[in-house]
Formats: sequence, structure tokens, C-alpha cells
Amino acid sequence: MNDINSTHFPEPKPYSGKRDVPVVECIENKDGYFIRSQKSYDEADVELNQYIKNCHIPDLKDHSDLTESEINEIEQRGVGPRPSTEDLNAFEDLIYANWEKRALVLDLYTPKKTKHLVPVILVVHGGSWVSGSHRNYRNFAMKLAKKGYATACVEYRLAGEAGFPAAIYDIKAATRWLRANAVSYQIDPEKVCITGGSAGGKLACLAALTNGDSRYEGPSNHLEQSSDIQCMMIMDGLVDGRVNGIWLNDSKDAELINETTPYHHVVHRTKHFPIMLFINDADKTHAWLKEHRKDAISQLVKTSLAHGYELLDAERDTVITWMYEFLKKHL
Repeated sequence: MNDINSTHFPEPKPYSGKRDVPVVECIENKDGYFIRSQKSYDEADVELNQYIKNCHIPDLKDHSDLTESEINEIEQRGVGPRPSTEDLNAFEDLIYANWEKRALVLDLYTPKKTKHLVPVILVVHGGSWVSGSHRNYRNFAMKLAKKGYATACVEYRLAGEAGFPAAIYDIKAATRWLRANAVSYQIDPEKVCITGGSAGGKLACLAALTNGDSRYEGPSNHLEQSSDIQCMMIMDGLVDGRVNGIWLNDSKDAELINETTPYHHVVHRTKHFPIMLFINDADKTHAWLKEHRKDAISQLVKTSLAHGYELLDAERDTVITWMYEFLKKHL
């Protein structure tokens, strides 16, 4: 096995291959930084609704035991209305990092009625590393926050803007920002969790399983703070498989591909495991941990819910209940 610091990562650059990859439109704000435009967020919402209509609902029809009326209800409810903020503090579009003139934001939701520090859960959106928006997960984060946690929907750079390992740099920068601002938002800096769905689940895995690996920190933004994550909860995160090659600029470098595979880190790299919850129909990583690392806390919730279940109003509460029960027991 190579030394942990041996792999040379390429400089994060936009995808330059032959496939068509969208580029996020950015606009300059009043402070001279470039932030994602409203138009690009609107486009992400359209893509999400298309995914629900063209992929999620047909998957339910083909593989679930739900009745036609139950599926129709899920389709009609869609992502659902924005949850009430009556019992939440909502701090949206907070700049947590900047890479030169590009500023990245997160949405932070905290419970109003608390007199003590609360754990914080980073929420990482999916989209095959090329699309999607942190705003797509606002409803999920707000409902999770209503269980008594702080939640932070994190924007990260997509492949059309910067490839591997930029998104991991971003997530770790957001983790450090949350610790740097823990007192201001009543966050417990010793209880930092992360979750994500699909590509976001895989990114969440990589961020948590590389605790202490300096190669993934990135060159700036609150480096005096720790980026360690104590708990990860992965929703259909393709932990055992490879990433979309676009994120790697179609590289065929085997060592680089291994670095983007969470299972490789589990078996060969990770020394100090976070608490882990896998929400999948099956998971080779969980099975390996149970056999080889009995000291690691790992739980698998087997589900036949269609991919993207956390995005829909009718299915979201079920997943959040699983997470709440897990956190209540282990955190």
C-alpha cells in the first residue's frame, strides 16, 4: 500500500473532455465575488422535477409494492412546499469559503427553542457531480432540523467548474467554517455529522472517511479548524462503485480512481472510522466492516425506496425518522 500522502492530485479544473457538461452560471455580488445565479438555481429545479417525472416515478411503478393511487400521491406531492420556519432559525446563502473570486454558500437551519449546543449535520446534494443544487435539499434539511439538530445544505463546485478533488475541498471547508462559527449558531463542534444522497452520499462518504488526510483539506479557508466528521449517514451513495468519470476529467489512472471510491478508503486508508449509517438496498462496505472492523459502528437500513427518495415530500419523513433513531442511539 502506498503511503497516505503519496498520491498526487491534479489541480481542480473544469471538465475538458468530449462529453457535454453544463457550466454553472455565476454573477458578481456587491463585494466583488462570484456567486451562483438565480437562473442556474431555477435550471436545477427544472432538472429535479424532470428527474422525478422521468426516473423516480417510473422506478416506483416498476419495482415497488405501492399501489397506483399511492404512487400518484407521491407524484402529485413532488418535493412539497417549503416547511414552516416557525420553530427554526433560517440563515441562507451564507458565504463559507472563497477560492480566489468564487464564493461558495451554505444554508444553515437551527432549532429556536434550545438552551444548549446541538449537533450539526452537513447535507450534500446529488446530481452525478455535474448538476443539482444545494437548494434542492432545503426541505430535507429543514425537516431534519426540526428534530433538534442544526443542518447545513452545502454548495460545492460541480465538474463543469472544477473536477476532483474540488468538491471534497469544499465540503471540508464548510465543516471548518461551521466549527469556526459554532458559538454564534449554538453548534456543538464535537458533534459534526454529514449526509447526502446519490453523488452527494458518495461525497459525504469521502469527506468522512478521509478524516485526518491532509491531501483533501484544500489550500485555504479556516485551516486552523478541524474538518473531522464524527458521523456519516449515506442515502443511496454508491459507496462500492466508481464515480462519474466526468468528475475525474475521464482519467484512467487507477490510483486516482481508487481515491474516489469510498470502499477503497474503508479497506486500505481509513484509520479512525466515524459512526456510519447506510440507507441502501445492500452495501458491501457495511458487510466488510462487520467482518473486519468490529470496532466500527456501522448500521445498514435496507430499503427498496426508489433512488432519490429523500427529495420527495411523501417519502422524506420515513428517512428522517431512520436518521433520528440512529443519531439518538449513537450520538
